[in-house]
Amino acid sequence: MRFYDYLARPSDAEKTVDMERRMGWSGVALALSPSSRPASMIKKLSEATGMDVVAAAEIGVNNPSKARETARKARGRFEVLIGAGGTPETNRAVVETPEFDMLSNHVLEGNRCGINHVIAKLARKNNVAVCIEFNQILMSYGKQRASLFSALLETARMCRKYNAPVIICSGAVSEWDVRSPEDLVAFGKSLGLNEKELKNAMRGTLLEENRKRLSGRWVMPGVEKL
Repeated sequence: MRFYDYLARPSDAEKTVDMERRMGWSGVALALSPSSRPASMIKKLSEATGMDVVAAAEIGVNNPSKARETARKARGRFEVLIGAGGTPETNRAVVETPEFDMLSNHVLEGNRCGINHVIAKLARKNNVAVCIEFNQILMSYGKQRASLFSALLETARMCRKYNAPVIICSGAVSEWDVRSPEDLVAFGKSLGLNEKELKNAMRGTLLEENRKRLSGRWVMPGVEKL
């Protein structure tokens, strides 16, 4: 089975991608600036490491009313689109926008859960996955870690209750932050998710569907041009 780490933000992309390979991942999505032209860099990294390196754009939704317009502009150049939230308004704007694949940075100020029943239902309706990053826990300490873990527990509970899609990823910013698929499955289990849900969340299904769309043959889910 091929597993993908759907969000990494490395300062040294080649070292991080190589570590992802060594830890057992089939591919990794690198969060890049939405204004970048990633094709040549992604090709070089894939050739150098033997990994399926994926161009992802992480877009800060500073103006919720323009979320769809911003996502559509980036859609043709990136295989994965990630909307970064952080407030109730921006979290909702991302999950209301089906052009996005994932919602990141959804925990609110003070380490409060940013996923309520409305956002979870919209995420399910528009098939926007809620991304839970291990690196947030890794880089926190003491009371901050405890409150963050509590927020992520509630996030996972709301997603399970309303059948919103979830992705567990490393969120790595260096090669030393990378963890294996088994480690992330264990992390997800600690949040109350089951092994089947977690393995499905890390499979290449999302990427396969997006690549079909970018090929020009895609019409709608399950329908392609001959």
